[in-house]
Amino acid sequence: MATPGEVQLALRLRDLREQARLTQQDLATLFSTEQRVGPAAISAWENLRRPSSLPETRVEPYARLFSKRSAPLELVPEDALTDDHRERRDALLGELRGLVDQARGASNLVEAVRAATYRSWFFDDEGPAVIIAPDAPAEARGPLSRETDPNYTALHRFGDLDALIELYGHIKAENEAHFRVYFRLASEARADDLSGHVVLLGGIGWNSATARLLRQLGRVRFAR
Repeated sequence: MATPGEVQLALRLRDLREQARLTQQDLATLFSTEQRVGPAAISAWENLRRPSSLPETRVEPYARLFSKRSAPLELVPEDALTDDHRERRDALLGELRGLVDQARGASNLVEAVRAATYRSWFFDDEGPAVIIAPDAPAEARGPLSRETDPNYTALHRFGDLDALIELYGHIKAENEAHFRVYFRLASEARADDLSGHVVLLGGIGWNSATARLLRQLGRVRFAR
């Protein structure tokens, strides 16, 4: 979804073209006298839903073209501009650059917020990340948790199994394919499991690793 700044820039570019009674193909042809531009690029810059970023190299040609007062509309070379034309070009150029900066600044902010929101489990290294889950109490385990059962399933020994499955998939999805993610029962966690990124599921009531780490860290305050 476009930001308000991106929409404002797209509207201004479309307005300039329509006031000059030019089609997107017409404008692309005029711009192509200096550097080839296709009508698809014009359409992308004017798109109100998902506008493409206007390249810096195109801002000045927009201002130079649409500040020409008399017909025919054309890209007058820089060294052929009159003082009056140059003054009008500079004024429009200042306006367009301000809109571009506003659009890019808002877009960068949105991307930063999205990254913080949607990539909260991203790690900028090769890992590993170890999820330490609590042991389910004996009374909470089903028959499949017993190794003597022909349908024995080790995961039935884990507490908070839904959270473990969801978090494991989330960490894998947010990181590179080679990023390693493991999970351990708190009763089976080793010292090596605590040497990288550690995720603790469950509080001290069920997860013995949580209690052990909190004692090592000292006093910890939890925000409510």
